[in-house]
Amino acid sequence: MKKTNLYILLCLGGICFLLSGCQPDSTILFIYKNYSYESIESSPEIEKKINKNCIKNGYNPEFAIVNREGEQSISDIIAETRASLIYIDPLISESPESFAETYPDILFFTLKRNSSATKPPNLLSIHYNRRDIFRDAGIMTAQLLTSLRNAKIKTIKRDKEFKAGMILYPASPAAEAEASEYLKGFSEVCPEDLFIYHEINNITDKVVIQNILDEMKNNGVV
Repeated sequence: MKKTNLYILLCLGGICFLLSGCQPDSTILFIYKNYSYESIESSPEIEKKINKNCIKNGYNPEFAIVNREGEQSISDIIAETRASLIYIDPLISESPESFAETYPDILFFTLKRNSSATKPPNLLSIHYNRRDIFRDAGIMTAQLLTSLRNAKIKTIKRDKEFKAGMILYPASPAAEAEASEYLKGFSEVCPEDLFIYHEINNITDKVVIQNILDEMKNNGVV
């Protein structure tokens, strides 16, 4: 499962909670980064859950995607919307606090991330335990890997043991702790030696990244 999918699934529970306590004003607006929305488009079951939760509570869901060529700025999107409830993708670099302060009559919500100690009253953060999520993701990865190892798939060469891999960026203490939880979950199902891990410091160096991917693939990562 893609990491962006995990973020989206986490948001669903918060959506239900928020909508149950608000008076509907017909529209709820979801503002996503382009690659987050691509994850939704590739997972119809997630889009169905979002729509179902919104419609059940009297809201019509609308989506805005930023960082696509020709798209409006987030400020312009918010200025033109009639939505009384807006979700801000946590992968968006702009601070949700700034939007909440500019538009005090709109209720904003996002997944918890590093933010200021004080926040506007019209900004709600959905809290979750990232380490638990990464441990669960490690378990799911290992289960999928086990299924591949047991399956008779003729199109996949089996000259090496199937393995899973992770590339970590940036290599911060928080990210390393999450990767450690991922490995804990993975090792509950598969041996640790079936997991290959790399850290990178520069995500724009495509040559280095491609070399790491090639090395991982040559070592059995599927």
